[in-house]
Amino acid sequence: MYVARALEAEGLHVARFGLWALRRHARREDPVERLLRQPKDWTWLVFAPLRPQDLSARDAELLARLAHGLHGVQFLYWSVAESSVTFTAYSVRTTVVRGVPILLPSSPRPEGTLSLPVGPLLPDLTRWASVSEARLTAALIEGAYVERVAGAERGAFTNVDVLALDGGTPVVVEVKRRVRSEAHAGDALTMTVTQAGTLAHLAAAGAEVHVAVLISPTGSARHPDEAIRRGRWQAGAPLIRPGWGEMHVDLWGAAEPVSLATLRRAREVARASAPVQATPLTPPPASDRRAQRSSGTPAGPFVEKGSPARGSLPARLPEPRRLPDELQTPRPAEGVGSVAYPESG
Repeated sequence: MYVARALEAEGLHVARFGLWALRRHARREDPVERLLRQPKDWTWLVFAPLRPQDLSARDAELLARLAHGLHGVQFLYWSVAESSVTFTAYSVRTTVVRGVPILLPSSPRPEGTLSLPVGPLLPDLTRWASVSEARLTAALIEGAYVERVAGAERGAFTNVDVLALDGGTPVVVEVKRRVRSEAHAGDALTMTVTQAGTLAHLAAAGAEVHVAVLISPTGSARHPDEAIRRGRWQAGAPLIRPGWGEMHVDLWGAAEPVSLATLRRAREVARASAPVQATPLTPPPASDRRAQRSSGTPAGPFVEKGSPARGSLPARLPEPRRLPDELQTPRPAEGVGSVAYPESG
């Protein structure tokens, strides 16, 4: 919320809806199948207490521009009664009119109902006094749907922290907070595969992606407002280490006070000083985005320059080497020591 208010102070429109990403088959066994099918395994959930046709003009424009480059976007309208929350789903498609994406929601369909416990949903709000009760309630409802109705696997879902519109460009800011001593303030952060994949798909869809990290001193973990007052903001970028390493967020430098302008400035400084280590999360050209949408492959700004991309093969594979005759095993005759498998239909 602090970062969202900072972007609003700059004149950006911040989304009034929630956006979540789910990986439906996050545990595929075959790595080749996981690589080929991964783009269509992602489902994007948009939550709002309004129907899609009732969104504000700026929210509708932001959602249309973002959904135009994504696969499998579902809009979920939720309404709260005394003892339950009801969800209504719309499939979201887009069309382009005079160069501008326009939303085309489908007909509504019932998506399910969640029963509410007796008593207030949020009994203690003292820790989050600076966040409105409506925003906390929306976050609770969205999380309950993802876990209880959508049945997402643990670690296979994430939400987009801040989504805004700068002119005609969607802006995504992933917000991290770490409590660290001064000696380890500049250490890299870890990031889950789901979070990294979410940012990669959003960048491929044409969004300008940033990572804002609040480094706060020890003793401020339970007091968010105090952590903001005593901490300092850093800009970062997710990078894949060479090989099959884990996803990390490298800290680029200070972004004080946090804003889109300071995040952009920190990125430009990092690109000028260390272009190999600092790869910006900038949207690809329109021609590249069309090719990525047709192939379903996310953009590659998360791979360090100078290191091979995951799953990439050399231009020419070496010729197979022949085994020495004494190491070759004669093939058994048909019907002897072999198993016949029925042909699949």
